[in-house]
Amino acid sequence: MILFLGFRASAQEEKGRLFYIDQIDAALPADFFEGRPEAKERYVELLRDRLQLIEKEGLESTAYVLLSSVQVLKNAQIKPLPVFDPLNFNPLIYDLDFFGWDNTAVYRIDGTNYYIVITPQIRK
Repeated sequence: MILFLGFRASAQEEKGRLFYIDQIDAALPADFFEGRPEAKERYVELLRDRLQLIEKEGLESTAYVLLSSVQVLKNAQIKPLPVFDPLNFNPLIYDLDFFGWDNTAVYRIDGTNYYIVITPQIRK
């Protein structure tokens, strides 16, 4: 996938990041991080530093994976909203490529000009 530097972050970006961090426990089952305390920190880092919900018009929409083609996690605590709402959207319920090392992952939310952009992890 290619990251277009021309993406402009929506006004919701900072608010969304805080919303997502608060929603980790809401989206994932209580035992998801059991025995793996470092895993929760990886999710916090993901949502704080590497995941963006952005709105961009005029892109070739067929170049991106549609969110509707991505499975919802079977153990997700909440279900997808019937109509997309950027203020209440929680990407953690989808089986997205959150922890890739090499490429930026971009998903288009069906019927909108919104894109989920996940930058790759930095090798430490």
